[in-house]
Amino acid sequence: MAEAFVKLYTSFVFIVFAVLIFIPLTVSTSMGELTLRVYEDGVIVIEDKLFPEIGYGNVTVKLLTYDIENILVVGEDGKLLNYELNGYQLIIYGELPSVLTIHYE
Repeated sequence: MAEAFVKLYTSFVFIVFAVLIFIPLTVSTSMGELTLRVYEDGVIVIEDKLFPEIGYGNVTVKLLTYDIENILVVGEDGKLLNYELNGYQLIIYGELPSVLTIHYE
């Protein structure tokens, strides 16, 4: 009986350890401001400012549309940030500034 318990406990510890390793670090953010500019020709330019709470990790942002054009993700110092676009979700990863801005049409 004790041997079965040890095997079960070892398996549980291994699974918890594996889950903690393979889950990517995500960062919570505060939303600063969302600006929408609508032009006469129907183009809508969106600017979204976010404030990540930690300086390194992943930030996932749900965008307002699937049809994204001319996307630009910059930090407060004007440096471009690494990102991955997946449908209407934008994943920003790497070193994060205290303020990041997403521009897209």
